[in-house]
Amino acid sequence: MSSLQPKPPQPYPGYCPLEWGQGFLLPERGRPEILCIIDTIADKNKPVLNYGSNWNGGGFKCGSQKIGLTCTNSDGIGFFLSREKWYIFGLSRPSRP
Repeated sequence: MSSLQPKPPQPYPGYCPLEWGQGFLLPERGRPEILCIIDTIADKNKPVLNYGSNWNGGGFKCGSQKIGLTCTNSDGIGFFLSREKWYIFGLSRPSRP
């Protein structure tokens, strides 16, 4: 299993005793959370978002390109993820009531 590269620092020592930085949880509203998990369940029957494809559903949008995956939620907050780098964007936008 791959993880975020470079691996983000934990908020404080011992914050995550499991596998830190394996990916993101993007809520419908608000900022993405870096995952602290021990295992991942992957469903091989789910479709793959091929390069050049987009997916929209439930207020989320994701786009897959050869350079990486970009996903946003209904607040316009999201992340970019590739094998080499990652970042979170849209945090400076005012939150909606």
